[in-house]
Amino acid sequence: MKASNDLIKKFGVDKIIHGLIGMLILAVCVVASVFLFGVSFPSVLGGMVLGTVSAWLAGKWKESKDDVPDMADIRATVRGALLADVVILLGMDSFPTDSITCMYHEKTTRTVMDRSFPVRIRNDPAVLRILGSTYGTD
Repeated sequence: MKASNDLIKKFGVDKIIHGLIGMLILAVCVVASVFLFGVSFPSVLGGMVLGTVSAWLAGKWKESKDDVPDMADIRATVRGALLADVVILLGMDSFPTDSITCMYHEKTTRTVMDRSFPVRIRNDPAVLRILGSTYGTD
């Protein structure tokens, strides 16, 4: 509790809230990008860039509505987004090494399994008995 009180005294509640909003904007952009384009390095990186730019624009727009615009609030918003960028980049080691060219490994594994499913059905002895022996031979 003392650490959070010291942080609030040092930066102020307004700057901390601006930083949290910057993180939230970035998180929403990254999650939307991953849902739209799959879990790959380019989609996460694109979401991060879009989120950081969106946080900067949102901070700039919010400060334009204030009576006395404060550039420190805009910097706090962008710093929050950049902090979230760093956290995401530090967690990127969980991605496979070929994530730039390939989708996430579970999706690739599922695709391979889906392709082999008809082969297993076609060569099943029960299916061959019902459909005849000429069905299973190619």
